Amino acid sequence: MGKFASISLPEPFVEEYIDKILENPKFGYSSRAEVIKEAVRKLKAALIPENE
Repeated sequence: MGKFASISLPEPFVEEYIDKILENPKFGYSSRAEVIKEAVRKLKAALIPENE
């Protein structure tokens, strides 16, 4: 896992959703990238179970 890809999101979306999550320390996220990675992993797990 050495390569990275950039993904663009509309700034209003980031401010309204991702930054709100970051503002709340109870969630434990420290970066926008961390929020997105976790969200994508959870979505993948919901859509494509491990045993498929």
